Amino acid sequence: MTTYHLHYKLIALREIFTPFDRSLSPAEITNAIIETLLTNPKFIELSRIETGRTVQRDQMDAGRLHLGVKRSIDEGKLKPLRTTINTKKISVDGLTTQEIIGEIKKGLKTSSSGRLITISGKSGTGKGTTSEALTASFFNGVAYSNGDVFRVLTYLTIEALGANIPKLRKEKGKYFSQLPTHFFEKLLKGIKFEFSEGKPDIVIKSGRIWGKRVSEIKNSRLKARDISILVPLVAARTQGLSIAFARKAIKEMIAKGYTVIQEGRQVSLDHLPTSDRFELVLNDAKIIGQRRIAQRIAAKIENICRTQKYSKVYPPSINDLYQEAINALWSEEGKKAEPN
Repeated sequence: MTTYHLHYKLIALREIFTPFDRSLSPAEITNAIIETLLTNPKFIELSRIETGRTVQRDQMDAGRLHLGVKRSIDEGKLKPLRTTINTKKISVDGLTTQEIIGEIKKGLKTSSSGRLITISGKSGTGKGTTSEALTASFFNGVAYSNGDVFRVLTYLTIEALGANIPKLRKEKGKYFSQLPTHFFEKLLKGIKFEFSEGKPDIVIKSGRIWGKRVSEIKNSRLKARDISILVPLVAARTQGLSIAFARKAIKEMIAKGYTVIQEGRQVSLDHLPTSDRFELVLNDAKIIGQRRIAQRIAAKIENICRTQKYSKVYPPSINDLYQEAINALWSEEGKKAEPN
């Protein structure tokens, strides 16, 4: 795929234009951007930085989550599984999303009438994209995310602490480590797994957003910056509690014949009972950074097109937009000198 595939589409009613053909999937757009900028010095350096940052964050998160699970097991809040964990690794280098789904379906061991499929992998391996497409490929498919539970618990944590928020923001990890387990157990009682309008959902039963379904606010209130900053710390403290919550919710969905798809960190997924476990693996680590930078470039270009007054008759070239977006990212990284 080349720059040719990233052509303009004019949208007269909104009086803006977008440089990306919306018949392409987000993954196809990302891959096309990588192909176009593969030899660009700034793209290469930004990707290198992003790869290192992502790998380091993954290692830190895995350590926190492992400690969180161990703590819950030691406290008797989570029962460990007594089964052997066998995970099939799928090398995703060069594979399309549909090809990855094909590999997963070839490796399934359970029947289509009620089952759990887990998809693990490091950041940037395409877990989210694969999970979404795999869910859509089953007539009875439904996605379950521990991340939604963590974000709700983070919201409720912020609400419950109230006047202590300044101290929380200042001390973060130290403050969280001092909060007792029963504090988070009480918060967890404020969310319920239910079948709302015939569909599985998590419903909030406490606080100022009482009665809201997660599906209604997952892409708005639960993505707020104050929540995003604290989610890793809440996840570390509530990992075991969230796994116990997930076990019950998934058991209910399987009993109703759903094919449940859950993606996430392997340290969490290893504590969910299933024979269908898959790990997405990238043998070329630099692709992780390339994908993330390409996604950020796409977002920058879309934002540029929405906020700047360009002529629809003579729009800027796609190369000009690339240059503007990549320079903005370069500036955000605090880089002053040109790369060698």
